[in-house]
Amino acid sequence: MPTFSRYNIRLSQIEDTPKVLSLYRDVAEKPGGLARLPFEITSHYVENFLKATVSRGLGFVAVDNN
Repeated sequence: MPTFSRYNIRLSQIEDTPKVLSLYRDVAEKPGGLARLPFEITSHYVENFLKATVSRGLGFVAVDNN
């Protein structure tokens, strides 16, 4: 995948669950951030949509190179 400035864009993986979980929980804390509340964002929730993306769809993550 190409590198854009300080970020590397790559396909998402199940191993991304802990970092995606952390990001989603942070965003859910902010009003209007997500259509979910922080307590609804669980490891199971994130892992399920990452598994679906890997097996039936297309998902990307941006990784900070610094």
